[in-house]
This record gives sequence, C-alpha cells and structure tokens, in this order.
Amino acid sequence: APATEYVSTVACVGGVTLEVAVAQWWMSLGETELDVRLDFFGLSPSVEQLTLDGRTLFSSLELHSFRRTSVEPEGSLKTLRRACRPLQAKLVPPAAPCGDVGIGDAGVGGKTPIYDYLLSYKFALKEACEGVTVRFPSLSAQLYESGYEAQLWALFDAHKRLLRWGDYYVDKTKLKAGEYEVRLQLRHDSPAHLEKLKDLPMVVDLQIAPVALSFHWSRASALDDPAAGPKPPLRRLLEPHTRVALHVASPAAP
Repeated sequence: APATEYVSTVACVGGVTLEVAVAQWWMSLGETELDVRLDFFGLSPSVEQLTLDGRTLFSSLELHSFRRTSVEPEGSLKTLRRACRPLQAKLVPPAAPCGDVGIGDAGVGGKTPIYDYLLSYKFALKEACEGVTVRFPSLSAQLYESGYEAQLWALFDAHKRLLRWGDYYVDKTKLKAGEYEVRLQLRHDSPAHLEKLKDLPMVVDLQIAPVALSFHWSRASALDDPAAGPKPPLRRLLEPHTRVALHVASPAAP
C-alpha cells in the first residue's frame, strides 16, 4: 500500500509522564513499517479558568510559550450564570410504615430512620431561553460517592406545573419568560447533616447569544487610554520560553 501520513493533535498536561501507544489496525494483515514524530507546541495559560469580575474593568492572565508560536487570542461568552439561595428549608420527619407492609422511613425493627430535607428556590426570566441548566455544584456529578442517600430536584412554573426533574446530573431545558420554582429533596439519617445545607446555593446557567471578548497585551490598551496610542495588532509572535501578560476586558452591560 502507498505510504500515508496521519497527524493527530492531543491536549497534554504538563509536569506528568506522557505515554504514547501505537497499535496496528485489527483489519491490517502482515507487518507495518512506520515513522513516528512527536512535537510539543502550544501555550500554557497561568489559569485554567478565567473569571471575569463585573466589578473590574479587565481580568489578567499569563501565557507561557514552549516554542516559537504565533498567537491571536479570541473568545466569547455563551453562558450567563446566576446563583440563588434557598427561600425555604424544611426538615421532614421519617414516614411511618404503611399498614402491614412495613414500607416507610421510620426506624422499625432496628432500622435507621431516614429524614427528608426540602429546599425551595425561585428565579425569573425576562425573556425565553433555549437552554436553562439547574445545578447544585456541591452535589452534582456525585452518585455512589455522594454523602447523601438520595437527591431529587423538580422545576415548576408559576402555575405549579411540573416542567422538569433531575438528580445528580445536569441537562438543558427550554423555558419561556416567567417565574419559576425549584424544589430540591435530599435524604439522610442525620438531621444535623441535612440542616448544614440550609444555605446551599443553586446555580442557574442560561444560554445566551455569544458575546465577543476584547483582548489586550497591555493594561493601558485594556483601559482604552488615549495616551497609549493606537491599539497594537492582536496577532503576536512569541519566542520560546516567553511569558507575556494578556488582559481581557469585561464586556459592557447591555
């Protein structure tokens, strides 16, 4: 067969060992000759996640180059995140067994009683949103590792109609403009452990139209200082093992 060239780009984590394994395709018969070349390139930012604080005019980070690299940063915001505190927290005592069946949460026959904890949240949308995600960061993505027996949340509209429910994992839903309520139910055998969550924040992520960000190589440019002169070109060539500061201006309020 004629020689072919295959190029693959893989994100790496610095400071640890990288193992590269090469195997023959299961349908390939006989021996295969190959030449492997491994090149490291790209930039290493000083922070993995950049936080834009609305109380500041810009946020800063550093870029570190491994080799000679051309840089032209760009980015946009696609999610608006809101944090909500619970309006009400209620501890529900264990339910007594139902008749002779013996099914319930009360401690019968030496069993540990299970308590329920109900938290209520409210938020409003001024306009319809194609993607709304309800999250509880302190509890999300924990199933068997969770310290609680169970958790379940339900989303209701202003007419108490059930729209969506979920548990440990997050998913998007489409909502119209209006007021909404989220009820979170948690279960545990310790009332004190449940009541620690009375101020548990809920995060609501709203999908928005992309908002372009403005990048700058100097603080004066980020502040739009007239004395700084014309804004320099955004594309920049970084020499090997160079560290440069990059400033991201906070987007203006609509």
